[in-house]
Amino acid sequence: MKCLDDITKYTENVDYEIWIFDNASVDGAVDFIQKKYPDINIIRSKENLGYAGALNKLFFATKSKYFAFINSDIFIKDNAFGKIVKFMEENPDIALVSPVLNQPGQGLKRNFGIIFPNIFTVFLDYTGISRFFPKKIPTSPIQVSYIEGAFMVMKKDIIEKYGILDEKFFLFMEDIDFQIRMRKKEKIFILPEIIVDHLWGGSLPHSHPIMRRERIRSLCYYFKKHRPKWESKVLKLFFTIKRNQWIKEVCK
Repeated sequence: MKCLDDITKYTENVDYEIWIFDNASVDGAVDFIQKKYPDINIIRSKENLGYAGALNKLFFATKSKYFAFINSDIFIKDNAFGKIVKFMEENPDIALVSPVLNQPGQGLKRNFGIIFPNIFTVFLDYTGISRFFPKKIPTSPIQVSYIEGAFMVMKKDIIEKYGILDEKFFLFMEDIDFQIRMRKKEKIFILPEIIVDHLWGGSLPHSHPIMRRERIRSLCYYFKKHRPKWESKVLKLFFTIKRNQWIKEVCK
């Protein structure tokens, strides 16, 4: 609820509407939200369509010029949306932006990339070696290759130009896959002067077996779709060595 409270409390000088996609929840949270926030638009699904599937439905539900999608564990402040819209209005050649994300108690996190994921970056991340190479956070707006999907604001017409999200990703990597399609023609920027809080795993911890499995499933599909065949083979071998017994099931 704090996510919604913050949006309504801290958003200024912007005409906006809020949409929520209910991915077949059973905890009664959506009914509570509908009573507390009667002006919020809610789309209910009888089945879990995944993150990409939910966003695709929302893309066509709103008629706004800009489309912002954020995780439920994102907490904004200081008129973040107003500042973002102002930046995009002043820079119409920029298609997609994100603020810098802060994890309470742990500090700023690098929620963007200069190099698209490949077998080397995955190896560094999953072995922990990447911790020895701190990733710097810029101090001024900078163009990047991609931003993570926890908080993204894009021009609505980008969807019309490059198509909807690939629903085969279900939970992870759909954001990067989409940005690969537009990387040669559109500008993607990170805005470090705007900072919002992100709990990371607020709905379900990333260490949870379901999350680990879905992350690896998405990685395998991403490599199959965008990387050379030899990288896909090495990826499967790497995860097999790490004793993930279900690799054959999720990395088909």
